[in-house]
Amino acid sequence: ITLSLPMYLQMAAAGLLLWIGFFVNPLVSVALAAAVFIFSATVLWTLKLSDAPPTVWQAIAAIPKFVWQQFLGLFKMGNPNKNFKHSEHTKFVSVEEILNKK
Repeated sequence: ITLSLPMYLQMAAAGLLLWIGFFVNPLVSVALAAAVFIFSATVLWTLKLSDAPPTVWQAIAAIPKFVWQQFLGLFKMGNPNKNFKHSEHTKFVSVEEILNKK
């Protein structure tokens, strides 16, 4: 099964695994820290080589604040059954109707 997560969640998971790995196997956590550093440096280097506009660099500088706000938002959400509007799925379509739409 492929799980597609936003990049900030993947980096947070890597940080969590790095922290846990430090207690389980410090050598592996050093390798993971090196991999995260190389990945981050590669992204920044690519942006530098492609002459990214200043707005991109401002957005990158705002990433820690964004991640923190997302983290806090997880706990502020409360009861999702009350906070989200549930849509009704009442339209039934038969296969014949779809085939005859041509």
